[in-house]
Amino acid sequence: MVNSVSGTGSVAAATTSLASSSASATDGSDYMTFLRMLTTQVQNQDPLNPMASTDFAVQLATFSGVEQQIQTNNLLSQILSGTTGSTLAQYADWIGREVLTYSPAVYDGDPITVQTAGYSAATSANLVVRDSSGTEIMRQTIPVEATEFEWSGFDEAGTQLPQGVYQLQTEYFENDAVVATGVAAVFSEVTGVEASDLGSVILLKGDTSALVDDVLKLRSAR
Repeated sequence: MVNSVSGTGSVAAATTSLASSSASATDGSDYMTFLRMLTTQVQNQDPLNPMASTDFAVQLATFSGVEQQIQTNNLLSQILSGTTGSTLAQYADWIGREVLTYSPAVYDGDPITVQTAGYSAATSANLVVRDSSGTEIMRQTIPVEATEFEWSGFDEAGTQLPQGVYQLQTEYFENDAVVATGVAAVFSEVTGVEASDLGSVILLKGDTSALVDDVLKLRSAR
């Protein structure tokens, strides 16, 4: 499970809460086990050969150390929970806005803003559009320099492509030889934020996603 911020802006610390509960249960069990062992030892010691005061002091010190460790673990769990929630909350206002990433383009009938890196040594360049299975659907000529433009979602014949997820790639040529290829960046609407082992993840329209660290630009929705 992952922590998430949904479109309502709420923060759910599911993973951290479960981990904290599990850790607390384990630590509490160890604490009570140690207490029962110490109590049993005192009750059953030989009256003619009682426990030395130094040994008893050592065990009491150990008991105190266990208690302090449990309290420390609980405090660390609370800090972790608060930190995770705070990290997600700072991206809550991204929901409903658009981010530029190298994620696949989700075409819903409206033009998509595309940004290419460019290649100065090229003499020509194409934008290659592939469907979700990787099949080439169309290609169109684009500038060789870095540029931002609107991809309409229509093929070379002027037919509108079906709504869905598409891969937008770039090919740069020097005469007829391909000298560079890449992935075009596209703007996508943010629908939520999640916490993962890799960091905060931006959820995008069309069930795609990207790490916050991979976001190139942020803008208001059109």
